[in-house]
Amino acid sequence: GTVNLDAWEHRSAAPTARKALASHMRLNAKFSRREAVRNTCNFCLGFVSCLLAVTLVATAHTTYRFAPIFFLSIAEYTAGEQDVEVTAGTWTSSHHLNYTQVMQTLGSEHEFNYSAPRHGGELLLWANEGCNASAGFNPAMQQHLYRGPDGDGQGCGTRPEGCLEKYCGEATTAVYFAIDAEKEYRMG
Repeated sequence: GTVNLDAWEHRSAAPTARKALASHMRLNAKFSRREAVRNTCNFCLGFVSCLLAVTLVATAHTTYRFAPIFFLSIAEYTAGEQDVEVTAGTWTSSHHLNYTQVMQTLGSEHEFNYSAPRHGGELLLWANEGCNASAGFNPAMQQHLYRGPDGDGQGCGTRPEGCLEKYCGEATTAVYFAIDAEKEYRMG
C-alpha cells in the first residue's frame, strides 16, 4: 500500500504545536506571577484599571443597546402607546380633525390602519342642586344655558357660562378623555 505523507505530517505537527503553546503559556504565567509578587502595587493598579475599563465599556454597551427601549417607555408613559399623533395644522381655524375624512383619506379597510379618534379637554360642571330655581332658572332647559333666562342672550353677560355662574354659583373643572372603545380594542 501507499502512505499519504501530507496527512502524516499534519497529524504529527498538531501535538507539537499544542505542546509548544502550552509551554509558552506556562512560561508567561510564571513570569507574570513573579512580576506580580515583586511589584504588588503596580499589579494592583493595572488589575483595577483593566477591571474598571472593562466594566465601563460593558455598561456603556448595555446602555446604548437598551437606550431605545428606555426612551420608548418614557414616551409611552407620557403620551400613551401611539406611533403617530395627527393634529390639525396651524393654518386651519380649528384645533380638531374630522375623523370621517381622515378615514376616507387613509382607507378604513386597510389591514395596517390601526387608528382611533381620541379627544380630551377640560369641562366646567355645575350641580343642579346649587341653582337658584326661585329666579325662574331651569338648567334642564337648553335655552337657559345659552340665551339667558329672558331668552334674549343679554341676561347673563357676554359668555354663555355667565348664566350658569349667575344662577348656579362657581363651576367645578373636570378633565375628560373620549375614545372609541371598539377601535382602541382593535389596535390592541
